[in-house]
Amino acid sequence: MKDKNTKVPEIRFRGFTDAWEQRELGEIVKKLKSYPLSRDVETKERTGYRYIHYGDIHKQIADLIVQDEDLPSIKEGDYIPLNQGDLVLADVSEDYTGIAEPSIILHEPKTKIIAGLHTIAIRPQSATSLYLYYLLHTERFKKFGSHVGTGLKVFGITFNNLSLFQIKTPSFPEQTAIGNFFRTLDDTITLHKRKLDKLKELKKAYLQRMFPQAGNDVPKVRFAGFTEPWASRKLGEVAEIVRGASPRPIQDPKWFDEKSNVGWLRISDVSVQDGRVHYLEQHISKAGQKKTRVLTQPHLLLSIAASVGKPVINYVNTGVHDGFLIFQNPNFEIEFMFQWLKMFEEQWLKYGQPGSQINLNSDIVKNQDISIPTKEEQKHIGNLFLNLDNQVFVRQQKLDQLNQLKRSYLQRMFL
Repeated sequence: MKDKNTKVPEIRFRGFTDAWEQRELGEIVKKLKSYPLSRDVETKERTGYRYIHYGDIHKQIADLIVQDEDLPSIKEGDYIPLNQGDLVLADVSEDYTGIAEPSIILHEPKTKIIAGLHTIAIRPQSATSLYLYYLLHTERFKKFGSHVGTGLKVFGITFNNLSLFQIKTPSFPEQTAIGNFFRTLDDTITLHKRKLDKLKELKKAYLQRMFPQAGNDVPKVRFAGFTEPWASRKLGEVAEIVRGASPRPIQDPKWFDEKSNVGWLRISDVSVQDGRVHYLEQHISKAGQKKTRVLTQPHLLLSIAASVGKPVINYVNTGVHDGFLIFQNPNFEIEFMFQWLKMFEEQWLKYGQPGSQINLNSDIVKNQDISIPTKEEQKHIGNLFLNLDNQVFVRQQKLDQLNQLKRSYLQRMFL
């Protein structure tokens, strides 16, 4: 564990040995002008200026480097623009983790950029921009923000509070080395995210083109050698569809046992694993198993409560509560139907009423029309999507590993 009184970080680049100097953030930055420009500002005259709004900072995920072409335009005015290397922080957030979320003007702006509504703009004076940018991503800074931030439903922070943050800085050469290291790591993360996004978009396109659209009995794209029209069926005709069961009251701890080899399926497990359930966080006791449906082989399931319409394949022993339907004795290839349900997922929302929680009953699902090809064509389609899903999984794992590596380095390379 890092000693709070240490004067050097746990990990350093070779050749740097000097102790780090402690100062307050307000001593090493200059506050710049921000303007109360919201999304409601007049934008018809698009001449010369763009502005960064606190929402532009919060909406970005992997890379908070400001790209001016992605910002809204405003008409020419008497504004003081930002320079390359300036930082812009969001001064409000819906929760404390987003307080003072930083962004940076990494390159010379193509157009003049100004700081808009609910932002704090600062210009580093005694620190390099990249070093300061990544320092403000550390957990220590997040905890500081949560401590000095104010508000109940919306958290906020002022520059005066922000300026009190205790910052430890090395020499400029070491700051540059640290900033460049994290920028390279971010570039790698961004590259992997783009590849992941492309794979997801490719799958989305295939889902739309390899299943027939309404009114058609063949899809737009097929494997060579398959020419027969797809047969029209109802889901209840190609499987025995039954509902899971839940012990009551569900909060009673006697229904659960962490040592049990039978998991208890929850929608959170489905969401985290994108429908392919290889592990379950909660496990159901032997008493609970008598009150539910237990699956010891992979089955196709469908969520019908809360987050409705999510298809599931269980690869572990699973207790299925009454928020899911089980497709038993299927007369289809499971992988094919899993992907069809993925394609159809948003369509289930039409059965809900605006403003209310959507629930599906088994009759609605059983009576849903579907076009279905031969088993052989189903296998080809299922294998194609399974291969895509495996690629997405591998790419997602790599991205998760890189993000975890970055979090670790942020913890160990700053004081």
